[in-house]
Amino acid sequence: GPSTATDEAVKQLLEAGMNVARLNFSHGTHEFHAAMIDRIRRCSKALNKPVAILQDLQGPKLRVGDLPDEGVQLLDGSTVYLYVVGETEPQKQPGKEYLPLLVPNLAKAVVPGRKILMDDGNVELQVTDIVEDTVVAKVIHGGKITSHKGVNLPGTNLGIPGFTAKDHDDLVFGLSQDIDCLAVSFVEKASDIAFVRQAIQEINPQKSNLPIIAKLERPEAIKNLHEIMHEADGVMVARGDLAVETSPST
Repeated sequence: GPSTATDEAVKQLLEAGMNVARLNFSHGTHEFHAAMIDRIRRCSKALNKPVAILQDLQGPKLRVGDLPDEGVQLLDGSTVYLYVVGETEPQKQPGKEYLPLLVPNLAKAVVPGRKILMDDGNVELQVTDIVEDTVVAKVIHGGKITSHKGVNLPGTNLGIPGFTAKDHDDLVFGLSQDIDCLAVSFVEKASDIAFVRQAIQEINPQKSNLPIIAKLERPEAIKNLHEIMHEADGVMVARGDLAVETSPST
């Protein structure tokens, strides 16, 4: 990231033993990543220390939409009305709290009783009702929510693809930069890896043997771990999202 976007910083990492440089495509432009790849390879050559370039695809990101700069304070026991940006917006009534979300198919996927977590699980809601395209929820554990905080829905299948149009564009770029390995986010089953392998084959057949790392971020991935490990070249435990979506007992 920006904090290591200098030759000096990259050389320090290499001297400390870094042998894989992970580029997070949830952030940064292609121009930024191209410059980082060039910097890493130059520094690697200068120090004679080999390093692999790992492209980490973003995957589907579920987030809170745009809120006022000061954010919104959700109080324990209060009711909040959730709607999806770009879908039917509710007729807002005075005195009620509404939150815009970037979560496709939300109202169709959740059912009363399901949890909705925000801000790495710091805020917990429980669905109480669905009214057309609006989800009504009770605040179980409140807190301050600001724009673009992450949203997790344990046990809910939104039915959205794990490999997005942005991922495809980023993969085209990554292959053009001759990346050494690829990390796929929010893998749930072996076919998610097979789908990405097919995309690589179609984009650049010469890279069809590119090593693919499956990121374990959802409970479904743990249930299907054996088949995922058979299809992927390795797995990465993404402890942040996985911890939010599972309990210590599981």
